[in-house]
Amino acid sequence: KQCNWSDTLRSMGIEKRPNYVMPNYILEVSKKDTDRWITKSEGEETFHGFHGSRLDNWFSILNNGLQQHRSKTSKFGEGIYLSSDLTLSMNYSTRGVGWEKSVLGSTLSCISINQVINHQNVKIHSSCPMKGQVEDSEGGSIPEHHILVRDNQLLHARYLMVYCGNKKAAKDVNLDRQNSDVGQPARSRLATWLASNKMLLVLICY
Repeated sequence: KQCNWSDTLRSMGIEKRPNYVMPNYILEVSKKDTDRWITKSEGEETFHGFHGSRLDNWFSILNNGLQQHRSKTSKFGEGIYLSSDLTLSMNYSTRGVGWEKSVLGSTLSCISINQVINHQNVKIHSSCPMKGQVEDSEGGSIPEHHILVRDNQLLHARYLMVYCGNKKAAKDVNLDRQNSDVGQPARSRLATWLASNKMLLVLICY
């Protein structure tokens, strides 16, 4: 099911930052075990984490879930790597080649928004040694904005963000963003524009 970008972030408790790149589509993930996960997580403390991966990995991820034994990144220990910062996950979401006649464009990239249960087997950057250190880590404590889930039963993909290579799709997203700004105070729109065009301002001032 296609969802609204702002509403989805709000429902997951995610702060929308000026440097976040809005996807062309955001889809709600519903699998055979989603209802069971929702029931399981209702009484738990949860938070979100973004996960970026190559396009050809997403069929397996959406069908089987994220699996710690399939992770190729293990600098800070074995497990599933997520991030609390979307821009960091985008570095791992490499654009892949799709069907050249697709209305979405010939290239695509995807990032999932995952719900994570706060558990001792979930490692995050923290001043508390127990939360940020992993026994088999080669790189020391978990760095800022990184999340390491060492049990695949502790997370579930809730949404999939799709970034398209189609110019028309990108144009539609820009129109949606412009429409969402209608009704905002002029000062708020100016602040948003300045935050999104820092490099341009630096060049002009220089």
